[in-house]
Amino acid sequence: MRTRLIAFVINYPALILVAASILFGFGAYQLVDVQTGALNIEIDASLTGLLPVRGKPLETYRRVRDRFGGDDILLVAWFGEDLFSTDVLQRVKRLTRRMQRLDGVSRVDGLASAINIRDVDGVIRVDRLLKRIPKNVAALETLKAEALSNPLYRGQFVSHDGRGMLMAVHFDSDLDSTGLTRAVEAIALASREEAGGVEQFVSGPIHARLEISRILFRDIRLALPLAVLVGASP
Repeated sequence: MRTRLIAFVINYPALILVAASILFGFGAYQLVDVQTGALNIEIDASLTGLLPVRGKPLETYRRVRDRFGGDDILLVAWFGEDLFSTDVLQRVKRLTRRMQRLDGVSRVDGLASAINIRDVDGVIRVDRLLKRIPKNVAALETLKAEALSNPLYRGQFVSHDGRGMLMAVHFDSDLDSTGLTRAVEAIALASREEAGGVEQFVSGPIHARLEISRILFRDIRLALPLAVLVGASP
């Protein structure tokens, strides 16, 4: 059988070349997006890729994820001495709206989207904490005190000293890596534009996951061709 196969390859080199070219073209068509030229290769660096397909570890992970949220969260943090000013609060509110309108973003948790329940002269009022942003200093101080006294906000959306704010961005579960990367880049750009002189950071589990994927993909693009060349060399 092996002898006949070798003889066939030797006797019909043109046919072998055509077949190899067809297979190569089919593989290249599957690997490369013909419209954009980008490679259709994704690296899943999430925790789920390291878990077994069934069993107790997977059940435990799903139970924790359902209770506390998954790892597809992007954190946008702002730090400054005067975050509870009219200008900064307006920019926080504007950034929240920009992120909410992005494709693939399911919701944004933060002071601008937080529900505020309070008693006003015996009447329970429910609205957004930053629905109306005050302009005078006294009202701003009252708003700050209200945010810091609420255990649902303090330590979650605003630091205990009031010098830090956090916005948590959640994404659609069916969003692919390309769409996720674009959304994260758009959020990072929007945060830089809206922050102005306020120190800002974009981080979180999803940011780390995408960065790991980028590094792994960069290494694979370099190592794989080298491995093929070394393997093909006499």
